[in-house]
Amino acid sequence: MTDLDKLKEDWKNLTIRNDELERRNRELTRRIADERIKNNQQRLAANYRTGFLGLLFPLISMMLYEYNAQSLTLCIIYSAFGLIVGGYHLWFRHYVKSTDYTSLDTVSAVERAAKIVKYQDRATATSVCACVMLLSFMLYEFYDRCGIDVFISGIIGAAVGAVIGLKVYLSNRRNARSMLEELQKINDSNTQHC
Repeated sequence: MTDLDKLKEDWKNLTIRNDELERRNRELTRRIADERIKNNQQRLAANYRTGFLGLLFPLISMMLYEYNAQSLTLCIIYSAFGLIVGGYHLWFRHYVKSTDYTSLDTVSAVERAAKIVKYQDRATATSVCACVMLLSFMLYEFYDRCGIDVFISGIIGAAVGAVIGLKVYLSNRRNARSMLEELQKINDSNTQHC
C-alpha cells in the first residue's frame, strides 16, 4: 500500500513540475516576443526619423525658383509635397514610438499594430501617386526650361530614388508586419491557455 501512495505522490509532484515548466516556458516565450516587438518598433520608428527632411523642401524650392528659373507653380507644389510627407513621417514616427506594446492587453496591441500596417500601406500608396505626378511635372519643366541633359539627369535621379524608396518601403513593411505577427502569436497563445 505504501508503494501505491508513494507512486501517487510522485505523480502529483511530476504534474506540478510539468505545470511550472509550462508556465516558465510561456513566460520566456513572451519575453522573447516582447523583445522582438520592441526591436521591430524601434527599427520602424528609426526609418521615419528622416521626415524632417521634407520640411526642407520649401528652402529647396526657393533655390529651384531663384537659380534654375523653375516655375512658381512647381516650387509651390514641391514645397507642399515636402511639408505634407515630412509632417506625416514625423507624426507616424511618434505614433509608432508612443505605444508600449508590453503594457497593453494583447487585443489592443494587435489592433494598434494592425493600424500601423494599414496607415503605412495607405500613406505609401498616396505618396507614390503624388510623387509620380510631381516628378512628371518636374521632368516636363526640366525638359522645357533646361534641355535634354537636365531631363535625363532627372530621370536617372528618379530611378535611383525609386530603388532607394522601394528598399526603405520593404524594410518598413517587414518591420511593421513582423511586429503585428509577434503580437498575433502572443494573442493566439493567450487564447489557447485561457
